[in-house]
Amino acid sequence: MRARIGVFWTGLAVVVVVELARLMSLAPVVRYALFPPLAVIAFLAFRDPDADLAGWRSVVLLPVLGALIGVFLVQLPEALGIAVGLFAILAAMEVLHATAPPALAIVLLAFLLNISVLVYPLSVLVSTLVVYGGVSLLRHLSARRQAPSKTADDRL
Repeated sequence: MRARIGVFWTGLAVVVVVELARLMSLAPVVRYALFPPLAVIAFLAFRDPDADLAGWRSVVLLPVLGALIGVFLVQLPEALGIAVGLFAILAAMEVLHATAPPALAIVLLAFLLNISVLVYPLSVLVSTLVVYGGVSLLRHLSARRQAPSKTADDRL
């Protein structure tokens, strides 16, 4: 049985993740921890924790790859860098058999903000690990709640 949660609880989880990212972004080492696509990643992952969009490849790996691609390509002429970056993240989605539309925006952010430091991918990694940790906890709690309880007769 899928553990799809309601909009209220999904919204609450997203608010908590975004606030944690905001607090983390106060530290210079992860100053980009709060980035707009994080809210989308958190919403998609918490809304349906059993979906492919909530898997580690979609929540953590593709966003971090998107940030790395953006940081390394930002030195290219803008149109070329964006085209190569978007193509690279789409190719990564195919190769990894994962879907993470926000990863496209993460590539673009490096160009829009002219980010060429590895603090950006590190920040994305920290933030997405928080999301994935929360989703994993939600899955675990949901599985425990759905597991049949043992009666006294079953334990004998």
